[in-house]
This record gives sequence, C-alpha cells and structure tokens, in this order.
Amino acid sequence: MNKKLTAALALLMAVLLAVLTACNPKDGGKLTEFKTPGGIPDVNPEITITMKDGNVIKAVLYPAKAPNTVCNFLALVKAKYYNGLTFHRVMKDFMIQGGDAAGNGRGVSGFSINGEFSANGFEQNDIPFKEGTLAMARQGFKRANVPADQQSDDEKREAYNSAGTQFFIVDATSENNSLALDGNYAAFGEVTEGIEFVHEYARRNTRPSGDDMDKPYDLPYIKTITADTKGAEFPEPIIEGEVIDKDYVANPTTAPTTTAAPTTTEPPTTTVPPATTSEGQTTADPNEGRILATITMEDGGKIVIALYPEMAENTVLNFIDLVQNKFYDNVIFHRVSQNFVIQGGAKNGRGDYDPGWSIDGEFSENGHSANTLSYDAGVVGMARTGDPNSASTQFFIATTANGKDSLDGKYAAFGKVIEGMDVVRRMNTLVVEGGTSERPVNPPKMKTVRLTIPKSIDNIPAPVRNNHATQPSQ
Repeated sequence: MNKKLTAALALLMAVLLAVLTACNPKDGGKLTEFKTPGGIPDVNPEITITMKDGNVIKAVLYPAKAPNTVCNFLALVKAKYYNGLTFHRVMKDFMIQGGDAAGNGRGVSGFSINGEFSANGFEQNDIPFKEGTLAMARQGFKRANVPADQQSDDEKREAYNSAGTQFFIVDATSENNSLALDGNYAAFGEVTEGIEFVHEYARRNTRPSGDDMDKPYDLPYIKTITADTKGAEFPEPIIEGEVIDKDYVANPTTAPTTTAAPTTTEPPTTTVPPATTSEGQTTADPNEGRILATITMEDGGKIVIALYPEMAENTVLNFIDLVQNKFYDNVIFHRVSQNFVIQGGAKNGRGDYDPGWSIDGEFSENGHSANTLSYDAGVVGMARTGDPNSASTQFFIATTANGKDSLDGKYAAFGKVIEGMDVVRRMNTLVVEGGTSERPVNPPKMKTVRLTIPKSIDNIPAPVRNNHATQPSQ
C-alpha cells in the first residue's frame, strides 16, 4: 500500500465523528445488552441504489448476521430517507460513505442503534470486510489517540453504539482495511452488482484538508434506494432516540457550503438561457433545440457537449466549422491539469500549435458581457495565450468547479458536457509526465467528433477569423 494511502488511513482513524476513525482492537468483552426485533424473516433482502448519474449498485443484506442493523437500514429505505442524499466522503482503496442529511458527515440523525459487531460483544456477526462490504458508520473515540484497551467501558459504548443513518461501502480488499474494520464496525451486506461504480466514486478528487476533507468536488448523488424483501415484512428496528426527518437541514449553516459539481444528467446552470424552438418558444429541456457535439474516444468512451451560441456565437461557429471539417479526428487531449481542466485540440499534439489564425475572445473581460456561462464542472472553453484574441482550435473541459476564479469572464465558455462526465473524470486522473509537464503519459485520443444539428437549424454561417503570428500556449 502506498505511503499516501497509509497516511490517509492513519489520519482517518484519528478524527472524531469521521466515521471509520479508529483501529479498535477486539477486547472480547460484552459491553452492550443486545435486543433483537422479533419475527425477522429468514430471507436475504436485496437493495438497489440508483444514482442520479444513472449508475446502479445492487447489494444483498444479511439479517442473520446483523438483524437490527438490517431492520434499521430497511426502515430508512422504506421511509425514502436516503433519496437525494450523497456519498459525501470517499477514499480510494478504502471506502465511500453516505447517508448524512447534512451532506457533510456531521448531520444529526437524532437516534442510534447498538453496534452489532464482536468488539461490542456481538459475536454472531462474522461478515468480513472486503471489496463491496456494506457497513454502518459510527463515531470514533473522543480520546482518539488512546488505544481501545485503555478506553473506559462508557467510552467504548458511546462510540460503538452511535450508528444511525450513515453507511459505507468498502472500495478494495486490503490487510489494512481488515485490521481497521473487522469486528469493529457493523457489516450487514455486500455488493452483488455495480462494484465498478463504487471504484469510480472512490477515485474522485476530494478536498485535501479542513472540515470537508475527503469530500468529493463532484459529489455522487443517490437518486433512490429501494429494497426487495422477497415478499416478507421486516419489523421496526430497536433504536435509542427518535429519527429526525432529513428535511431538518433547513438552516443554511448546517448545509454543505460548497456547490456540487453537476452530474452528467443535470441541465446547465441557471445563468444559461434555455434553448428555443424555431417558433421562438422556450422549451422544457434546456438542451432541446441545441446543436450537440459528440466526442467518441479511441477507447469507446463518449462525451456529449451542448453548444451555447447565445453566450459565444463566433466561438461556437468556429468549433462547428472545425468539427464539420473533421479537424479533431485522431487528435489527443495533450494536457491534464488535475482537478482543473483537460485540454485538447492541437493538431500537433502540443500546446504550441498555431494554425495561423485566431478568433476574438468572447468573454466579459474582453468586452463581451453577454457570456455569463460560469465554469462549473463540465463547462467547455477555448484555450488562449495572454492575448485575449488568440484562441483558435484548442479547447478545454473543466473537471471541477475549482477554476471559477481564474476562468470566469477570462476565457470564452461556449458549451457544457451533458453526457459523459464519467469519461472526463477518468481523464482527470490520468498519470502525467511530472515536473512542469501536464502531458499525460498515455494521452487519450479523440477518434471522432460529430455534430447533431436540429432540423430547425438550416443555415450555419462561417466563423470570423483573424490572421495572426502568435502561438496559443498550453
């Protein structure tokens, strides 16, 4: 295991209220008197987690191993508690964690359940922690740096019996994960389908420090969680306290302070006027009536970009002309600035490419106030040098919203990814040559770029271009 991951795990185990916080050795003692709901069916329910981006994760639950934990989870699913929440915390090779109504891991569920695991004296739960294991998150010890065998029984009970709504899914099997988790957290199921999506979410780029450490910039949103109980009725769980409705997050100070990056199925930001039909009527779908550009990558991945001529008309016309002339076919993304942008469109595969012409920069700092498209994740803009009118063929896609301050109003935004942000995110994590170079070791190649033009658009004029002698930088 690499040093970075080991250090992250060590820090993870020392933070109060961050779930998976302490490597608590099993003491074998029975700290808690457990009560099990009566009449638990002899079936293994199956759950389906449907994500807002369309990905689906399925899992089987084991009530024979963790009866009250399963009843608690099913009750929350039945109440639609998890619908619309996020996986607010991810760690590559360790886990993804969700189920907090506040969206930051510090929400108050208002209730707790006893921890059904051996360190708490619940010996029947022998579910191992491996890739795909589902388990309940809980508090760590208040005295985070004190070993478990030196904690008082009251301190152990407070930590061990603190689970409520938050759960996690193990990303990868490792000896470190087993040492930290086996017998110390209430495992209650395992993924049967969609583990590749767990891996994808766990590898998203996260905030490196502060209260929101390990929170993804591009949050994975849970659309729904549903359960198939095989026709059986599971009893209500035995809880301490009272479940608080997730709508309690009405006070903005308790809600996440950062704006989540849009998913691939979300419409553009509200600053973007919706498209119109040929009759001039506003359409229900902001992308209906727009020209779409589909980038098909050499590895089969696809990125669909909706173009916004109302923001940067000549920039869009320039892009359309290049696509229609198949300029971008077999051209690479030569630059990956992680958590910022991926950039491509240079025929020579380098940032110094110069076609001999340029276009005027349609952005507010260059006097083009109509362009109000903000650089959220997925927004597409034109690369340029220090000269505001030096853009030509190179374009970039924002991979997070990190670049707003340096990009908004300074670079011509002209489109937005509406499908394929998973492809963009994968490129964002590519290994680069290092040093001052942001060139990927294995640059991803665009196989083709093609347009979908609505029938209502029958005339697309040529772009206005200027001859120049400068070279666009990377």
